[in-house]
Amino acid sequence: MTFLDNFNATKVQNDLLMAYLINKTKQGQSITSALEIFAEDQKSSSKKYYLKLRKIINDIRRGKDDLEYILFRYKIIDRFQLTIIKSSKEKIDGMQVARTLSKEGSGLYGVVLKNIGTPLLALIGILIGLHMYIPGMEKEIAELTELNAQARDFIKVPPYFNHQFTTISISISVFLFIAIIGGYTYLNKFKTLLLYKFLPLQAYSDGRFIFKIMANLLKNSIPMYNVCTMLSKEYHLKSVRDMFYRISQNIKKHRKYYTVYEKSHFPKLVVGEIRMAELSRINMHMAFDDLSETCGLMYERKLEGFISYSKIIFWGTAIMAIVLISNDILLVISSEFTFKSMYS
Repeated sequence: MTFLDNFNATKVQNDLLMAYLINKTKQGQSITSALEIFAEDQKSSSKKYYLKLRKIINDIRRGKDDLEYILFRYKIIDRFQLTIIKSSKEKIDGMQVARTLSKEGSGLYGVVLKNIGTPLLALIGILIGLHMYIPGMEKEIAELTELNAQARDFIKVPPYFNHQFTTISISISVFLFIAIIGGYTYLNKFKTLLLYKFLPLQAYSDGRFIFKIMANLLKNSIPMYNVCTMLSKEYHLKSVRDMFYRISQNIKKHRKYYTVYEKSHFPKLVVGEIRMAELSRINMHMAFDDLSETCGLMYERKLEGFISYSKIIFWGTAIMAIVLISNDILLVISSEFTFKSMYS
């Protein structure tokens, strides 16, 4: 099993553990008894994870620390999830939000990679295959020409079967892959707010969790200024941390903070709802809770359009190229075989 396989397996186990603990806690079962049952279930499938769970159980029984710090110490949750849980009045609420972050945090990246990156890689693959096929084809035709000078006319090699075409096509395809996937990865990690300007879908995707986190913290009677100050230090995306810092400064100076979301390139729908809630002085915890649901609905709707367009543009281009090149290669091979049969 590779490092990546181990990493993904551990993430799945951690998510299952969090879901199990939340469910059993809601049913009134103690954390330690729930962990005991879960550990026994893992004993046969993952000895390493079982031993980790035994250590967690022992630490809880010894009262070494609060539950969230123990889960963080054994890498069941990350630092940001720790902040969410310890800032929540009810641990169960914090754990639910923390699990959501673990499960859904980067879902759009996979969608972009699958619907844009994969067809571009398929296109690059077929072009490289053609590039590698051409020398052998030229050698074969040269040998057949020695039998009959009209061999090339009979085989009818497509005009684009040359190294100049394949080199340029591969270069363009690789450039597009690096520009789109590399550009998206860079912007998503370091310039998230700028990405919102060009891809509102990303803003709705992140908004589902940003506003859910804020609603959860505000529900626990934490002042808006403290919430934003905390998130400006703990949120996992630097660009979004900067946004929370600007919001906290606006609150400190008694300025309206909806303008920060506007300057951060959030969609007009999101900015409009925040502006209305702020000016109406309604309960912001409820407003952000509703806004999280709105972002979820808009994300689902716009995701369908994004996938449809990417299938038409990227998958459509890749499939056409694969079918055309494969068909032409088969025709050339068939013509070569027929010519050989005629002069054998």
